[in-house]
Amino acid sequence: MSKKSVKIEIETPGWGSIESTDLIKEIKEKVVAHLNKENLYVSDWIINNSCKNALSLARSKKKVNSKILPVYIPRSLVDSSLALSPISVSSTDTNDNSGDAHDYLLTSNDAVQQVSRLTFDYTDDKGLIIYTRFIFIKDIFYEFLNRSSKSINISNFINEICHHCFHSTVKFYVDVSKLRRQLYSQLSCIVRDAKKKANATHTTVTKVLMEKNTFVFHSNAVEPINSNDEFSCLNFDTYISVNSSDRILLVRHTDTICIQPGNTCLHLHISESFALRAFEFFDLHGSIDINEILVIISRYCHKRQIMSDITKTEETIKTTILDRKINNVESNTFTCTILLDNLNYSVSNEENVDLDLLLSPVYSTRGTKRKNQTVPFDSENSNFEESSDENDDLWQSNKYFACKNNDKESPVSIKQKELKRKFLHIKDEHHITDSAIKAMHQFFKETKESFYSMAELDHVRNKSNQKIPLKFTKDSAYVPFDFALRIAVFVAIKFRPDLLKLNQLSFRLNMDGTLMGNKHVVAVSVNCVDGGPSCQTAKKLVPVGIFEIQKESNELLRKTLPKDFLDSIQSVKYLNVTRKKTVAVKIRLGGDFQNAVYVFGLAGVHCNYPCVFCTQSKSYLHVTERNTECEEEVWVGTGKNKKKQKQKIIVNPTSSYDHTRGARTLEEKRICLAKKEKNGVNNELGYQSEPLFGDLFEFCDYVIDTLHMRLRIFDILLKDILAEASRTGEYEPAHTRKLEEKLDILNKHSIATIGKRFFFKLETENNIKTIVPCGRFSGHLQQSFFVDSFPYEKIIENETISKNAKNLVEKFKFMLQLIKTEKSKRTSVLADVAKSFVKDFRQSGLRAGCTPYMHLIGNHLAEQDENENLTAYDMQGVEKSNDLLSRLYFSSSNRAKKPLRTMMQSLYRRLEMNFTDPNEREKMARYALKGTFDETDSEDDEHVIDTVSNHSVDLNHSNESPTDDSEIDESVVETDEESMDQAPSYVTQSYSRKNLSENRWKSFRKT
Repeated sequence: MSKKSVKIEIETPGWGSIESTDLIKEIKEKVVAHLNKENLYVSDWIINNSCKNALSLARSKKKVNSKILPVYIPRSLVDSSLALSPISVSSTDTNDNSGDAHDYLLTSNDAVQQVSRLTFDYTDDKGLIIYTRFIFIKDIFYEFLNRSSKSINISNFINEICHHCFHSTVKFYVDVSKLRRQLYSQLSCIVRDAKKKANATHTTVTKVLMEKNTFVFHSNAVEPINSNDEFSCLNFDTYISVNSSDRILLVRHTDTICIQPGNTCLHLHISESFALRAFEFFDLHGSIDINEILVIISRYCHKRQIMSDITKTEETIKTTILDRKINNVESNTFTCTILLDNLNYSVSNEENVDLDLLLSPVYSTRGTKRKNQTVPFDSENSNFEESSDENDDLWQSNKYFACKNNDKESPVSIKQKELKRKFLHIKDEHHITDSAIKAMHQFFKETKESFYSMAELDHVRNKSNQKIPLKFTKDSAYVPFDFALRIAVFVAIKFRPDLLKLNQLSFRLNMDGTLMGNKHVVAVSVNCVDGGPSCQTAKKLVPVGIFEIQKESNELLRKTLPKDFLDSIQSVKYLNVTRKKTVAVKIRLGGDFQNAVYVFGLAGVHCNYPCVFCTQSKSYLHVTERNTECEEEVWVGTGKNKKKQKQKIIVNPTSSYDHTRGARTLEEKRICLAKKEKNGVNNELGYQSEPLFGDLFEFCDYVIDTLHMRLRIFDILLKDILAEASRTGEYEPAHTRKLEEKLDILNKHSIATIGKRFFFKLETENNIKTIVPCGRFSGHLQQSFFVDSFPYEKIIENETISKNAKNLVEKFKFMLQLIKTEKSKRTSVLADVAKSFVKDFRQSGLRAGCTPYMHLIGNHLAEQDENENLTAYDMQGVEKSNDLLSRLYFSSSNRAKKPLRTMMQSLYRRLEMNFTDPNEREKMARYALKGTFDETDSEDDEHVIDTVSNHSVDLNHSNESPTDDSEIDESVVETDEESMDQAPSYVTQSYSRKNLSENRWKSFRKT
């Protein structure tokens, strides 16, 4: 034996060519024989998995000529005390009954192992009786006694029972879900009784269970069966339950399938041998072969006149099999649930079906009712501790329960019930969620503290709020910008320890508006781009300010935002990261297209120059290639002879950075605004008013937000597809009939992909009926909706346009995936894909024009992708933060007099709780206010930088859980550690003060 494992060499000639199922059985027999010879015990499932691993490892090697197959079993799982322990089961212990009974109790595959784990008996009144000993179920008891265990795994226990019932001489049908509930209930009763006895005898629960040694379980979930020939053509022995002809058991050697019908689904319990053959086929051909299972399901549904979606059924079974391979599931069977198309499916027991449909699932009882009916055990919510006498009543027999109910309740019991009822009323009155009650109950139970009063909580809250230099008015609440930047640096250091060694730090200033009831609020936040994508999640964004406005516009924001707030943002060009080190600050603008319009003071998407990056006319937004020939309408002639005439001109694509190719600049804007004031020219080149933050942002400092780009493009594609689907070429009533057919197709597809939250309906405008969408259709729902199975051909009658629409959607999805892919690993050039997408869109027949977002894709997306990391400017975290703001605004803890201030304080308290160590929270507050990590860091800045770089702290990852009711999933973009440690391409390591002022223009703000 080695120190860590037991090595067993099995001589199996020709194992490389034998089928896996038979070979594993042969290897397992030899391993068990060797273990019995050495007086060692290993559980059956461990032996089974060790044999599979050994065979898989050997076949993965190039040379497979060896006749010896080594099998390794972890030493920690080998029980050498079994033969010597007084509670061990010897081979003679299982032979107390007659020889016939012994043959009946042992299964064919277990006969090779002399030590039997379970013995069985069956009677009509008690059902199946299972006998076992402590040594075989001690792991289950340990899980029951372990307070940290949230669920109890008894799958192996159930597998052995099913294996016996399916493969013994006298076979039985098993209701697996019912068996699981009954075993949970009886195991919990055994543990509870052992705890009581242990407390009475002043010993341990484990010792009580070991002394008892033998345990008996009863289950009426096992039903007798009769033989049938329904599936004999597939070489399966078919058995039908005596209680229901719809409950089928199929057996063929080691292959078993147990079919259990439900009201709207079928539950299939399938042996692992099917999965093994599927894995072998997958390794050879790259696909999962489950044709045999599908044939059985189809024949079963056909015989019972029920309908099932074969495509969905196939995907469900394949997914279950692949999940077992990926997650290395250790089980002899796996379960699949197949949904049925017709919800009115009925089983043979008509009496039960009516009750199921009207009330809820009702389980039939057959034979004599047992006296000890126990409450099913809840493995997730129980903590297995000894509870009060009132709770203990739940575990008593019905007879005892009835006696207790007849007794007069004590005053203490009445008072307890009344207190609980009042607490329930408080919960209902103040909208406290169930999860909040559970969390508080668990917290005070673990800490063994009493419930804190609101006075105590107010004291803690006020102390935390004192760390925030918050300024507030009636319609605003904000912090100094340098304070927010230093907190962003402190957060980013935890993801990139060498951050302070950079000479320039880049930050993203996020601005996004959201509705809260009837109020429009603009939230401003900031994060350090150099810290990586982890800093842009909702829980890591640093709040800067919250402002209430009438609507989002440059003029209203200029009037609403306080002057000192705007000045604090414009004045930050450098930042003291320590007392002696100052770094240059580069602020990038984050937000959607509309946000950039009012920050830069542009006229908007409806003007003649709608792009925020360039001055391309709206007539030529589609141009993506150089020297493109276009037509332009000009006035010629004078007087009565004046008329419009088309002439050809050459148009070139524009740039975001090169002003010689039409890129916008602050200098150009200053000149245009001066002309506007002097000559009264309105919105020349789309410039309408002064930029909101003066010269803080150049136009190229705004980076395309791929989230809103994805949302808007999918909206355009859906709108154009529905417009084309609404054209039938028929008159009434044939037109309406066709539209209703298409409407039904779309709604079925919507329910199958994203549920009932989004649907379609017919709308009449100007006596024209069209198909329009209804409901929320944003975020991840769009990509889930536009899957490969979208019915383009069924709703668009023009075959060419149908194919073009499908190709457009697929190309756009490919482009989104290309953006997320690391640049060195891309298989296509983003610029070529983007230009091709815009060209195909105009030629698809859906729409001839080009929208501003389409122009961004064709002209500026690839260019910005070369200079920036677009995934670092995704607005998913900001949108997630807006959802949190909405909940905070309507929260009962948000004081109505100063709601914005309370929301800002709550956001900062949540931010600091990302750090589990209280000392780290104090360091964050000190660094944000003073720019120092501790009191002595002014002596040697280099020493401080090294200390901070080497210091690591665990972040509270539980705060990263996504919000349940958010429409947009928050996802952190995964990057390699190497790329996260490198500065972005635009960060210059050597940065002088002289370069900072170059090409910078004086503030627009008038004095």
